[in-house]
Amino acid sequence: MELQPDNLVPAWLETPPLTSVKPPVVTRAQELPFDELAWEAFEKLCLRLAKLESSIQHCQLYGTRGQGQKGIDLYARQKHTGVYSVYQCKREKNFGPGKIEDAVDKFLAGAWADMAKKFILCTTESLVSTERAEAFERQQVSLGSKGIEFLAWSSDQLSLKLKDLPEIVDDFFGRE
Repeated sequence: MELQPDNLVPAWLETPPLTSVKPPVVTRAQELPFDELAWEAFEKLCLRLAKLESSIQHCQLYGTRGQGQKGIDLYARQKHTGVYSVYQCKREKNFGPGKIEDAVDKFLAGAWADMAKKFILCTTESLVSTERAEAFERQQVSLGSKGIEFLAWSSDQLSLKLKDLPEIVDDFFGRE
């Protein structure tokens, strides 16, 4: 065996391994159990995510239990422009097309509809079904005609947002 100078690594240490390891057969859960959170915790989770938006100057919950909230649960003010984004958090079962329309109608009936340029509907359920997706699209067109952007943070989208935020996942869902 030939001796190597102290600063050289033997070539065999830099070659790929001769054996391979099989990947896990069972993947980890891809969606978090948002429906298991209390409604207050779901609102706080959405608040934490809203605060992470890059252009937010100020963000907070709007109202306390029992107060009229004018169709929103939290609001955020943009840096430099002062433009508002508002969020409605819905931790409800069977959040179908009618409930999407009701959330938008309630928002439009409130004072924030005149101030906000973005309305984000946060829900613990997915909006992937055709009925929900079509209802969302109809409301997006309706709000767009009023100069308001309509976004959805549904369960599948929230799970994707949280993939790179383990400290928030740990705070709300535990270490596992």
